[in-house]
Amino acid sequence: MKLLKKQGVAWVITACMILLAIGIGGTRAVVIRPEPVPEPDTQMGVTVVDGPFYVYDEADVLSAATEEKLSRINLDLYEKLDVLIGVVTTNYGGDDLFSMALEYADNIGLGGRDFIVVLDISGENYLLVQGAELAGDFTDTDCGDYAWNYMEQDFARRDYDAAVLELAEALETLYYEHFWRKEAFLMGDFFIIVFLIVLLILVMEGSHKRRYRSGYYGPTYVYRPFRFR
Repeated sequence: MKLLKKQGVAWVITACMILLAIGIGGTRAVVIRPEPVPEPDTQMGVTVVDGPFYVYDEADVLSAATEEKLSRINLDLYEKLDVLIGVVTTNYGGDDLFSMALEYADNIGLGGRDFIVVLDISGENYLLVQGAELAGDFTDTDCGDYAWNYMEQDFARRDYDAAVLELAEALETLYYEHFWRKEAFLMGDFFIIVFLIVLLILVMEGSHKRRYRSGYYGPTYVYRPFRFR
């Protein structure tokens, strides 16, 4: 604690902690998104049509109830976590569904923390792709495993409603149980650092007062003991 009594050292430590707190707070910067339902876009051969909240049933294989439920899931995720799950059905039928999925995600306006699931009905294929910011925690292998586990059986039976709903609900749970907790942990770190800064300032102020009160300024009187004969 003697080191903290040196005001210069204490202020340097305080400044470093403030910068660290600002850095942690900046890691969760607010993302400004486009309008929820973008205008039709035909760039790179991909058509995005008006529809529910980030659900584009171009192949016309999803029921209205499914689209409504997917929209509710997206609205809830968007309002609470600022993330989305884009759902697209198409009759692409080509060999490069991954590139097609990326084109859809770009045209729809998805961000680095979002997912997109594409169902290629005529090609009898499907694909889940994660945003770039999720790739470190949720790999391509994880995407493949999730798509297989939650979509394969229903997709093979041509029950596309059940396929996309099961996957969307699983991703929703993933967001709340993993990514949301990670973000909450970062915010907890931020408040801990703020608390330590306040504590350090209080220690500095306390040591300053003790130095002032314990200083030697000379006695206000001189004590002379009596001498008994």
